[in-house]
Amino acid sequence: MALSTILVDGHVHFYDCYREAPFFQGVRDNFGAAAKTLKASGDLQGCLLMTETARDHRFAAWRQETEKTRDGGDTPFRKTAEDCSLTYADPGGTPLAIVAGRQIVTAERLEVLAFGHDGPFADGQDLESTLAAVAGSGALAALPWAFGKWWSKRGQLVARRVANTPPSELYLGDNGGRPRGTPVPDIFLAAKKRGYGILPGSDPLPFASETARSGGYGFALKAEWDAMRPFASLKAALETSAGTIETFGNRVGPVKFLIDQLRLRL
Repeated sequence: MALSTILVDGHVHFYDCYREAPFFQGVRDNFGAAAKTLKASGDLQGCLLMTETARDHRFAAWRQETEKTRDGGDTPFRKTAEDCSLTYADPGGTPLAIVAGRQIVTAERLEVLAFGHDGPFADGQDLESTLAAVAGSGALAALPWAFGKWWSKRGQLVARRVANTPPSELYLGDNGGRPRGTPVPDIFLAAKKRGYGILPGSDPLPFASETARSGGYGFALKAEWDAMRPFASLKAALETSAGTIETFGNRVGPVKFLIDQLRLRL
């Protein structure tokens, strides 16, 4: 099987205030720009890793959409050989896979991402129990950066977890909301020394103006790709290439970061 260039957004939300047409147009445009920047050649594949909260069930709705084809209806969503993934038929665009995933909030108010499973996972459990539940489900676990959540005691907890967990069992997540020009978090530096994979993603906010941000920050890697088994393909690729992934796209500037934080709190 030939190697493909895989463009992945590792932190995707689809909130109720979004609309599908501009969302997928944004993904198309952003992945297209990334392919040009990376000078990617050959077979291109796009992949969205969903990170839905307990209140969001867009992946389940899209999966239900695939049943329309049985009744003669038309839908751009197609089933794969995996329960945790779909494909989005986008004529003229990069072939796109959508992988189910969950964003879980722990008792310590840290976030855990579970890639490759549509849950449910219980919020409010401690970090150890949450990571154990994700591992038991067969999903990939990641601890994503979030403003203020890696400081003080919580930061120490994440640092200990990184120091005591093999890189094959856990990933870290960067996101487009981390402002440009700020220092790289110490946890990222320590994790890279240990061989951890750091998976960037756009992490759009729940504002209609953020609809087209997905695909705007992510990572690329070369891998064998089975379109009917996107999650299995990505999982295998990360096991062998996590240390050599290439980041694409842009994080927010400091002014937008401050405005976004105010909007979230107001």
